[in-house]
Amino acid sequence: MNRHLTIHDTTRHCGLYAGKSTAKRRGIALVQILIICAILSLVALYITQSARQQVQMAQWALDKSQATVNLHSARNRVMFRLLTSPWQSDGVNISGSEQWNLYNQPIQLADNVTMQLQDQAGLINLHYPQGGGIIEQVLLYQGLASVEALKAQAVLFDWQDSDKITTNNGDETNSQQRDGAMADIREWLLHKTIEAPTLSAIQANFSLYGAGHLNLMTSPEYLLAALTDDAVARELVTLRAQGQLSAREITQTVNQSQQMNIFLTPGHNIAVTLDVRFGEARVRQKTMIHFSPYVVNNKPPVNILQSSGG
Repeated sequence: MNRHLTIHDTTRHCGLYAGKSTAKRRGIALVQILIICAILSLVALYITQSARQQVQMAQWALDKSQATVNLHSARNRVMFRLLTSPWQSDGVNISGSEQWNLYNQPIQLADNVTMQLQDQAGLINLHYPQGGGIIEQVLLYQGLASVEALKAQAVLFDWQDSDKITTNNGDETNSQQRDGAMADIREWLLHKTIEAPTLSAIQANFSLYGAGHLNLMTSPEYLLAALTDDAVARELVTLRAQGQLSAREITQTVNQSQQMNIFLTPGHNIAVTLDVRFGEARVRQKTMIHFSPYVVNNKPPVNILQSSGG
């Protein structure tokens, strides 16, 4: 009897131990399942995130492509209009009620397409600067001392002329003298006469594609202020924006030197800046274009002189 009870008790204890072991194994299995689910969730999240990024990148590429196509179309449309529309002293008459200015003020060409046109005759030609110390006046307006402004102007002349004769306040001793027309406005920094912040502040008033004359009707406000003063320049710009600025107003206001060739007519070189947005893409391009609508001998009516961006 006792032996039977002993066996029974042993069996009962084994059953309890087996139950505990099974429960433990189930707990371990549950933990493993949870870990596997977490890993799978992370993998799925990574794949989803990666897919979203790839889709976004593809969408950006499509937006950029479409923006580039829109920019190309807009530039061709602008060139056609500039070739076939009458030019005035400060703008282009597109139609009876629409006129494009040539002094770099933004023009809404279409939805998400903005354009700026800058007549290069309205800027100081760095290759063949006007007389009357016009470069000196800009430098003085920027804050340079008189001696510094005179030297910067004279060294600029010596840098580009073909002789070895030093002008007053100039310098022909630099071993890196170009003795030719500047190819980039940043060459001015090689002269050691102005600093980079000064050039950055004044370079919008200068051009390497200027005309043989100066058209003050399309000049920046900064240049007008340098030739007159701040109050007069603001008045001129206000009148110009209202379409009331006349050639007489300019000639009476600006103190002209006999050495300055001022003709209130645009030149043939126009800087066309286009800013196009499509979706999340933005494309900006600046193109310097020479227009010759009345060319002969099978020459092209437009000549791309320089292009950047896009």
